[in-house]
Amino acid sequence: MSAARSIYHLARSDFLERIRRYSFLLVLGLTVYAGYMCIPPLGGTYTAFVIGGARGFYDSPWVGLVFGNVVSTMLPLLGFYLVKDSVERDVRTGVGQILAATPLNRVSYVVGKWLSNLAVLASILGMLTLVAPLMQILRAEDTAVDLWAIAAPIWLMGLPIAGLTAAIAVLFECVPWLRGGLGSVAYVFLWLAVVLVGWGPLFDRAGVPYNDVAGLSRPLASIREQMVAAGLDPARGTTDLFEPTGGRVVARFAWSGLAWTAGILFERLTWMALALGMALAAAVPFDRFGSARPVTGRRGRPAREGRWPWSPRAHAATEQPAAPSTHATTATVRLTPLGERRPRACLGALLVGELRLMLRGHHRLWRLVALGLLIATLAAPMGRVLHLFMPVAWLWPLRIWSAMGSREERFQTGPFVLPMIRPLRRQWLALWLAGVVVGVVVSAPAALRRLLDGQWDFLGPRAVGGMVVPALALALGAWTRDGRLFEIVYVVLWFVGPFAGTAPLDFMGTTPGAVARGYFLVHLVATCLLLGLAVLGRRRQLRA
Repeated sequence: MSAARSIYHLARSDFLERIRRYSFLLVLGLTVYAGYMCIPPLGGTYTAFVIGGARGFYDSPWVGLVFGNVVSTMLPLLGFYLVKDSVERDVRTGVGQILAATPLNRVSYVVGKWLSNLAVLASILGMLTLVAPLMQILRAEDTAVDLWAIAAPIWLMGLPIAGLTAAIAVLFECVPWLRGGLGSVAYVFLWLAVVLVGWGPLFDRAGVPYNDVAGLSRPLASIREQMVAAGLDPARGTTDLFEPTGGRVVARFAWSGLAWTAGILFERLTWMALALGMALAAAVPFDRFGSARPVTGRRGRPAREGRWPWSPRAHAATEQPAAPSTHATTATVRLTPLGERRPRACLGALLVGELRLMLRGHHRLWRLVALGLLIATLAAPMGRVLHLFMPVAWLWPLRIWSAMGSREERFQTGPFVLPMIRPLRRQWLALWLAGVVVGVVVSAPAALRRLLDGQWDFLGPRAVGGMVVPALALALGAWTRDGRLFEIVYVVLWFVGPFAGTAPLDFMGTTPGAVARGYFLVHLVATCLLLGLAVLGRRRQLRA
């Protein structure tokens, strides 16, 4: 089979497997909802994509640009967690060992994975292309639909972003120390740096347009020129993605759109070329499922046989047939009867065991950063703690919480764990309590400083926040048997709530409004509902 056919079939099978997941439907729904929110009603309480305190008419060029902006900002964050486990899934399911025995080389494999990631993200672009004209007709400010004016910004702005996101996901999975929780958290800060440092100044920059990764500079320059021609000052009012109207009438202007010339098309293709280059670079650290893994361990010590299921020694051990036994086994084994009373499992022992399982397998650098965050939370000024170190500390255990509820599926230990006595009352409760302990440890330094200052009102939100996050992880993991859905939901809630300061979603209690208005009581009710869903999902697993 040629390399092109191998890449095609690998990408096609991987794409078909992914679009059947709950996480794909969730990201698709969140992206469509974001596009819906960015085209608010004519008399709404807020307006979206405001430039100089004014917005464009809801015609095809403006609606297409708004949807393209949604793709540029939201798709990199949601899309990464949607497609980032393709290589890990092949290792977990044993497909990687099969592929390692085929002539498929590293370059073909990573390119196939990149194309699969790109196809998944491109399907979201296709859905937005269908939703955008419907939103224009729904708002009915201008019902003349121009399909090219709508589709051009969505695809020319979004496809390079999708390509880069797909390539970064493959690259992170092929680099060993970025494959786990460290890479998941590091990508969030990479996305924040690009959005705040790279894209944010575009709204305030009035210079010459250039080839930016989001593709926003040229449309914004064109908008400013047409606003000046219409007698509006783009530097006078607010320029932001969202702005409350406060009951006032928002000024509107007509934007004729951007001429997407061949030069602009070539600029966008350069970012696709960079994405392909990043995907090819992922073949360098990719070990082809351990086929080139050295047989020595740390510090030159010999590796233990069978330590990794894809290691050369493990293959050698499984390929050699066992020697037939020449002696018959005649020993009699006697088992002690259990008796009528069933043995009791200690909840404390189960809790300690769950904590040990949660903390195993994390890179040493991850643990050092976690320790540094706790020390910084104790020593830094309180303003930095609330707006920087606390949100980062709550994001750092992302991979610990995401494994809750799906660990048996990931490591195929369900036949050993699920048949235990009272799995819901014991193991499931111990697992949730272990997640709560992680939340308590994360929030303990800041809570201690608050208590020493006499601010007891923050104790409730911190305690509830430590309960609601593990409950969310358990519920989503029990129903999807995968941790990626929790990662997507939690990162969005973390960014909108504690990081951005939205009080109703601030489960950490860092904003004054979240504490004063008692939103933690709503989060407590949400915790109870999520635990109920988790129990129903676990019962569904037990009956399967």
